[in-house]
Amino acid sequence: MKNYLYFFFILFLSFSCRCAKDKGPISIPTGFIPYEPGHYWVYKDSEGFVDTLKIEQNEKSAEGIKVDLNSQKWLIKSPDSIFVRCQTRGGGEFTMPLFIKIKDKTEYNTCLGDVVTVVEAQRLKEPQVISGKAYIDCTEYFIKPYTKVIVADRVGPIKYTYLDVDGQIKSERVILDFK
Repeated sequence: MKNYLYFFFILFLSFSCRCAKDKGPISIPTGFIPYEPGHYWVYKDSEGFVDTLKIEQNEKSAEGIKVDLNSQKWLIKSPDSIFVRCQTRGGGEFTMPLFIKIKDKTEYNTCLGDVVTVVEAQRLKEPQVISGKAYIDCTEYFIKPYTKVIVADRVGPIKYTYLDVDGQIKSERVILDFK
């Protein structure tokens, strides 16, 4: 299960957003999902571990844009979506949406490896303050039953909350820096 969480942690880093620092808006790349090589995200988890993820390369294909993020692959099928590669128990592969840009609230299916699960997505009305920075235009994705991710448009995932089997918070991971 931990390997799946790490795999999805990397996949979640596909979004980019507009943020506002205490001094006002920051100028950062436009677009719902950054995929240009050189973009990176720095996260800190509740145990104090700091992790940096970086887009190493991307490649256009018939399916969309394949992005290499710290040697993990994810797929951008449209400017407003990121898809995860799913495995069949027979060894095959297919894709399902992981994050899609929404206006209000929706529910859709995704997968964790070879298990199909449900995502409840909801736009957040209030700015989210993480590590002293206010992020606007955010959506919360609840990937049932264990992971909640807050994604800020044009920045990406800013907060991960991992739940235990009882729905209690097991650990959290927050963004420290983004470029």
